[in-house]
Amino acid sequence: MVSATGWNDEQVLNLHIGEILRELNPHWAKGGSGSIVVENTRMLSSSKGKKPDFVVFCQNRVPVLIESEYYPASTLLSQDVVSRVGEKLKDGAIVEQVIGLRIPRELGEVDQTELKERVLASIFEYCVVSKKRNSQSVRRWPEEGWINGNLRDFAEFIEYASLAENIIEEGTDALQAAIEEAATYIKFHSTNQIKEKIAAKLLQENDKEGQTIKMAMAIVVNALVFQQIIAETANVKSFGEIRSGRGSLKYQIQEEWRIISSDINYRPIFDLAFSVLDPLGREESRTVLDILMEVATKIASFSLTSQHDFGGQLFQKLINDRKIIASFYTLPSSAAFIAELAVSRLKIDWSDREAITRCRLGDFACGTGALLRSTYNAIRTRYRLSGKNDIDIHKDMMEKVFVGLDIMPA
Repeated sequence: MVSATGWNDEQVLNLHIGEILRELNPHWAKGGSGSIVVENTRMLSSSKGKKPDFVVFCQNRVPVLIESEYYPASTLLSQDVVSRVGEKLKDGAIVEQVIGLRIPRELGEVDQTELKERVLASIFEYCVVSKKRNSQSVRRWPEEGWINGNLRDFAEFIEYASLAENIIEEGTDALQAAIEEAATYIKFHSTNQIKEKIAAKLLQENDKEGQTIKMAMAIVVNALVFQQIIAETANVKSFGEIRSGRGSLKYQIQEEWRIISSDINYRPIFDLAFSVLDPLGREESRTVLDILMEVATKIASFSLTSQHDFGGQLFQKLINDRKIIASFYTLPSSAAFIAELAVSRLKIDWSDREAITRCRLGDFACGTGALLRSTYNAIRTRYRLSGKNDIDIHKDMMEKVFVGLDIMPA
């Protein structure tokens, strides 16, 4: 049906698209840290008079800007999208990713009473341009052409674009440096007997390359990061509170981990870290913990632990020579691809909570858990895009649906 009022301009389309995206993802409908702002002139601090078409705020992720234009959108990338990369929002956040969205031209002639329905049924074209790390240049994905999809596909694309790749790289580099510093300290200041005890906790040998001690330090810092994060919402002491207490730093950290394991759970994280830290003496443990607590505080401030497969990327960085432990790990990108292929074959109503939580999904050589994490991400994204809140299924997913096993405790 042709519009009785003539032509729908892009602002009208953007308002309808924003409304639909909020309905597709409940996280974007509540405002604050999770919201979509459409056609607002007060979003950019660097160019206040200009307005991005959309700004999407995803919890614990980077904000994503979207610039839209009717097909063929010949100037969309060169004039709008690329110029937005690196700009600063009014809250100080730097724009890392900008999506270019091409709107089907036929939507311009649709009567506004039918516009929402037609927008939902339409196929859009989109790509993302992001800032290269430590560079003024940008990269486009895909390098050529456009991705085609409806708004449900586009909502999922936005979530992937909100992953802070540059921050993840910065975080993994910082963690790697801290872990290697702590491992080097143990290498030169601890006895072979202590290093053998640490290796035994991981069912590994105390290798000359120091790979086992690095993995031990990774396990300790993982627990420290987790402790910092749950201290915000649970009855758990922060590092500041622990440092102001009495007794050795090692004893106070272990005591807090013991309380977390018994009262909250998370035993796979904290029990193993407890046992790895245990052989170290008072001075050794203080130096190691000082190094690792500093980087754990930094990582927690990045909100990186909610990012896609952050732990997996860190783990792989630490394995400089995989032959040392005769193990090979699935790349995060490969895991995401495999998980999407597998989940897309499941004949499930993704809005049906009971049907989802009746599934049983296992990986019996799970390694870093990359496949399990990617599978869960694919499932909860589908549940969320059906209009539901994926927080509602989390407990059952963790307790009933997923099984992960591996021969190595690390």
